Amino acid sequence: MLNLPGKPRTFLEVSHMLGVEPRAAAVFEDALADVAARHAGAFGFVVGVDRVGQEPESRAHGADVVVRDLADLLLFRLLARTRAGRPTGERCP
Repeated sequence: MLNLPGKPRTFLEVSHMLGVEPRAAAVFEDALADVAARHAGAFGFVVGVDRVGQEPESRAHGADVVVRDLADLLLFRLLARTRAGRPTGERCP
């Protein structure tokens, strides 16, 4: 156990148990307090899921990117393929 206080503790413990450094992990949260907790836990990429119109607040609490729905992340994948010069039907490694 890491014996860390506060909300980041659970995710940090799971990260430790999986052998993944927090800075190498992405986390997804829809509550502002949880976005702030993951940011405080120094996770590599914090995705805020804005279900109630709080995009600016999610960013202020530490989200690296804010989406309205997790399906919106598919757009990021499509953009990454396009920028890498891959045809959109080709799978990213």
